[in-house]
Amino acid sequence: MSSNSNKRDSAQPAETPSFQTPVLSADTKRLQEPSELGDVDSLYKLSLLYQFEVERNPAEAERLLRRDDELDAAEITFKLAVIYEIGCNVDPDPVKAVQLYRQAAEKEHVEAIFHLGRCYHGGIGVDPDPVEAVRLYRQAAEKGNADAINNLGVCYKNGDGVEKDLVEAARLFRQAAELGVAEAMFNLALCYYNGDGGDPDLVEAARLYRQAAELGHVGAMFNLALCYYNENGVEKDFVEAARLFRQAAELGVAE
Repeated sequence: MSSNSNKRDSAQPAETPSFQTPVLSADTKRLQEPSELGDVDSLYKLSLLYQFEVERNPAEAERLLRRDDELDAAEITFKLAVIYEIGCNVDPDPVKAVQLYRQAAEKEHVEAIFHLGRCYHGGIGVDPDPVEAVRLYRQAAEKGNADAINNLGVCYKNGDGVEKDLVEAARLFRQAAELGVAEAMFNLALCYYNGDGGDPDLVEAARLYRQAAELGHVGAMFNLALCYYNENGVEKDFVEAARLFRQAAELGVAE
């Protein structure tokens, strides 16, 4: 096997969702002060207004702002947690985000359960607790959350909060990959490349890198480029390798 010392070879967990920060009109700027956004409902309403401001549909925003009785409390709380975690038009506050994720998780909001697990896994707003992270990932995974399935696989691969089990890690990565999670495709490719949890299969690794790369996964682009460069699972192709290295570099991975 050719040298792969520069390969991106760490299993990757799914991360927090991102919100686009919109350009605010004078009316929405007036509502921006935290003192005017002291409760979950008003902050979520403001986030709705931001979203429709971006879509240039203020009439629809106004309609939604009047539908107090139809807004789901758990969903409002979850969205507010994301707003606080990433600092969308408010100062980032990971501790507050964890409190809100927990409130939504107690109402069985699946995405909130996953993100609360992610906070415990990464020590975001709380002290790291991999055992609690595994418990929450498992709870969300049992409810069908694909990102939680992938992250549970990462825990099994690294022995975080659970006994290390490469076979179980690969099984979970495969399950999440089949549900469309790019990180899981990348992680499963690493398993095939390195023979973690089974026999090495460079052809299958390259196929999965390509699948994840087509979904925009930068690490997969880089590793697929190395496959083409080193003739691992694909025919040697320096032109394709250079294209992929360049694409990965443009998206943040140094060649």
